Amino acid sequence: MSDSHNKPILAVCMATCLVSSSYASSSELNTKSLRKIQVRQVEPFNLGILAMDSRYPGTLAVSPEGKIKSSRIHLVNRVDSQLLSVCGEPNQAFSISIPEQVYIKQNGNTIAMVSSFTNDLSSNSSIHWQSVIPRSGCRTISIGADIQWFNNFSTGHITADYSIEAQYIMD
Repeated sequence: MSDSHNKPILAVCMATCLVSSSYASSSELNTKSLRKIQVRQVEPFNLGILAMDSRYPGTLAVSPEGKIKSSRIHLVNRVDSQLLSVCGEPNQAFSISIPEQVYIKQNGNTIAMVSSFTNDLSSNSSIHWQSVIPRSGCRTISIGADIQWFNNFSTGHITADYSIEAQYIMD
């Protein structure tokens, strides 16, 4: 679509943020032999198809429960929060660290920034989370974030990779 000046007013983007798993273990502490802690992506952020005026920035907030708030962005279809699985030693406390910000690029240009990560754990820090691995040996964590879209993108599929570190918390 275009306005009377033939400027684009609608751009459709399909975006997914992927996690490249990073493993860390505190087994070097020689206190007891623990299973290696592992982080696996169950579901990526699925931002579906978004429509917005490419001349203006917009924001999209996805809660861990999948609730959406947006400004200057029209959601064409479903948006999903990210799901991770953390597996390791049952009943062992662990922490997860994620980057403060992740930049999404398209054709060499930064088109969006992902920040303010949230989770369904009781942790209130946006980049360091703590929990305990249940008796089953695996815990699923739902993640949300704020995505700020800049005004320099074009239609297409985009992805962003970022590392997540997990380690045991030793007494």
